[in-house]
Amino acid sequence: MLFVLLHGMSFSIYYRYSRRILIGLIFSCLGDAFLVWKQTYFIHGMVMFAIAQAAYARAFGWRPFNPYAATVLAVFCAISSSYVVAGLDANSGILYYMVIVYGVLICTMAWRAVARVQFFDDLWTWTKLCSCAGAILFIISDFTIAIDKFRHPVPYAHTLIMTTYYAAQLLISLSVVDSQAEELLVLTQTKYPTQQQQPQQQPTQDHNDSDDNNSSSSQDNDEKINELNQRTQHQQQQAELIN
Repeated sequence: MLFVLLHGMSFSIYYRYSRRILIGLIFSCLGDAFLVWKQTYFIHGMVMFAIAQAAYARAFGWRPFNPYAATVLAVFCAISSSYVVAGLDANSGILYYMVIVYGVLICTMAWRAVARVQFFDDLWTWTKLCSCAGAILFIISDFTIAIDKFRHPVPYAHTLIMTTYYAAQLLISLSVVDSQAEELLVLTQTKYPTQQQQPQQQPTQDHNDSDDNNSSSSQDNDEKINELNQRTQHQQQQAELIN
């Protein structure tokens, strides 16, 4: 959080990415606090982290859509959620639904992070790679928690969970470095098409004007030719009368 704040924060539209990342970090801290007492406040911690995932997904945006990444992560979400909830007790109650909802949210967050990286169009930056890698590490961390808690013990679970979790938060935090430039680029792209339509119409107007000028000049030339013909005929008639 301190890194994001030191990098700059305001209510300007250019800092909305940083604000949403900061919101995600704040709710992640609240989730960490609740998970200190796992037996009592585990669901509360899940709710906090669910809000954090929603904030991250909103920060990453909804364009480009990238249906391929969405399909892969949707399949992973369905398989992993089914595997985890199969280990829950019949009387788990709201925890059953929270696991499913949280799985959907974190996979959505990862989808939006992956979609930002456009290798084929060369529209990627190292900060987008950071957010993408952070999202994937976040999934690894939380999936390890779910397996260790609801299915079977995972060797070195605590080390694996904490390492991937803090690395994920660090990488997501680093993604704010050029966020102001990204916001400026997005605003420019949304405004530029409306400005571009006018120059596209200008050649047509110029072409029509040139056609009008050409037609008017040709009419003037025809009139001059007719006048010359009439003068020539008049002179010929006068010459015949004199003769």
